[in-house]
Amino acid sequence: MRVLNVHERHFHARPARLAALLDSLASPHDQLWPSPAWPPMRLDAPLGPGATGGHGPIRYVVAAYDPGRRLTFRFLSPRGFVGGHTFEVLPHGAAGSTLRHTIDMSLVGVALLTWPFAI
Repeated sequence: MRVLNVHERHFHARPARLAALLDSLASPHDQLWPSPAWPPMRLDAPLGPGATGGHGPIRYVVAAYDPGRRLTFRFLSPRGFVGGHTFEVLPHGAAGSTLRHTIDMSLVGVALLTWPFAI
């Protein structure tokens, strides 16, 4: 089963302002991740390709990072999460920007139950 979940927020701010939010992710001064409502995102290295970590039981590796523009994670666990999630900063209108979060993955095995009931 494929999961495609896209959330977008439009801001009256230039992309450079949202770029700073994106680039703070998983740092001690994280301004983007919804803590304390969610377990904090932690990585074993500075934000960049190959850094691994996650939040709560969700584990991933940074697959690609274009600072201030795009950040893609590939899921490592839970078992059966095949794919990843991406944050993007996109221009929107004359002086605005959009922050987009996309989960694009396939569910395999037990994940067919854990995703709809636990996540």
